[in-house]
Amino acid sequence: MKCPICGRENFDPNNFCYNCGYCLNSSLKSVKHMRRDRSGYIAAIILLALICIGLAATLVHFGLKYRTMVSENRAARAEQAAAEQALEKVEARVYIPNDGSYSYHRYGCSLLDFSVPMYIMDEDEAIAVGCTPCPDCIK
Repeated sequence: MKCPICGRENFDPNNFCYNCGYCLNSSLKSVKHMRRDRSGYIAAIILLALICIGLAATLVHFGLKYRTMVSENRAARAEQAAAEQALEKVEARVYIPNDGSYSYHRYGCSLLDFSVPMYIMDEDEAIAVGCTPCPDCIK
């Protein structure tokens, strides 16, 4: 078969010219460089990335919420412990009215009158200076 472009004689089973590469068989389709349709893969990758980002954001959110809750609980417990210690200190003290009676009252005594100026000290100190408990506090 003779090539119509360069004129070289080619063997019959050949589909292309050995000299110039022209397609001798007209029934062959021209080869096109076709790109595969990758939009499905790209969409799947984007969807997977969005799911991963959403999961990570959820984990971070709940992790921070848990840490905040734990730190708030610790702060509340510390505050409660400080209040209890302060109350214990108040309950361990005695109140001595400045009326010259030299009797002291414990916290919660029914005869304790906070409208009168008074000294506040430990019970041992009150006994050391000569104070005695009131009749209600002896019980």
